[in-house]
Amino acid sequence: MEAARVLALRRHRVTLVEKEKELGGLLKYAAVPDFKTELRSFLKYLKTQVEKSGVEILRDQRATPEFVKELKPDSIVLAVGSTMLFPEIPGVHKPFVATAPKLLSGEFQAGERVLVAGGAAMGCEVAAHLASQGKKVTLVEMLGELAADLEMRNRLALLQLLREGGVKTLTNWKLERIEEGAVLLADRNWNKQEVAADSVVLALGLTSNQELLKPLRESFSDIYVIGDCLEPRKIYQAVHEGAFFGRAI
Repeated sequence: MEAARVLALRRHRVTLVEKEKELGGLLKYAAVPDFKTELRSFLKYLKTQVEKSGVEILRDQRATPEFVKELKPDSIVLAVGSTMLFPEIPGVHKPFVATAPKLLSGEFQAGERVLVAGGAAMGCEVAAHLASQGKKVTLVEMLGELAADLEMRNRLALLQLLREGGVKTLTNWKLERIEEGAVLLADRNWNKQEVAADSVVLALGLTSNQELLKPLRESFSDIYVIGDCLEPRKIYQAVHEGAFFGRAI
C-alpha cells in the first residue's frame, strides 16, 4: 500500500492487486488486539491514502503470471508477503489447531484453555490478546527469551501485558505432539511435560511467498521485491521499502 501510494503521488499509473477482499495483509490481523490502537489507526491511514491517491485497486484477485501479463506493466512491485510456518509434528492439522492469523481474523474460535506456540512478538501478542478475553493461556517458546525480536521498550510493555493477563510462560520447550486435550512438550535434554489445552495457536514464524518471482522474471525485467516477500521482518521495514521503491521507480 505504501509503495502504491507513493508511486501514485509521483504520477505513475498504479494498479494494486490484492487476493483478499480487504487490504492490509498480515497488518489487518496484527491490528486486532485491543492494545494495538495505534496500529489500527495506521492501517486506516494507509487504506484511505491509497484510495485518495487514485490507485486502481483490484480486490479479491490473484496476481497470477497470466493476469499480470494482461496488465502489461512497465514495472512490478512484488509485495505478496509471507505465510505462517507449520511444524512437522503429529497432530498439527487437527481441527482445534490454527495459525495466529486465523484466530485473529475470527475464522477460528479458541477454547478456554489455549496453548500458544511461539514466543516472538506475534506469539506474545496473541497470548496477551487471548488472556484479555479471559482465556487460560500457556505460551511456549523453544528459545530462552520471549519477544526477543522487539526493541526494549515495546518488549517490556508486552511482557507486562502477559503478566497482567496471567499467561503461563514456558521457555526452552518445543512442541513434540498435539493430542486431544493436551500438548506434549520436550526440552533440549528430551525431558517431557504435558500441557492441558483445548486449542493450539501457532505463531512459529513466517516464510516468504516467492512463488511468483521466477515466472514473472521470465517475462519482466523491472521487478522490485519488498516487505515480507523479500524476508519476513517488521512493519517498519515493509513501509520503508515501499516508500523507498515508490521514489526509486
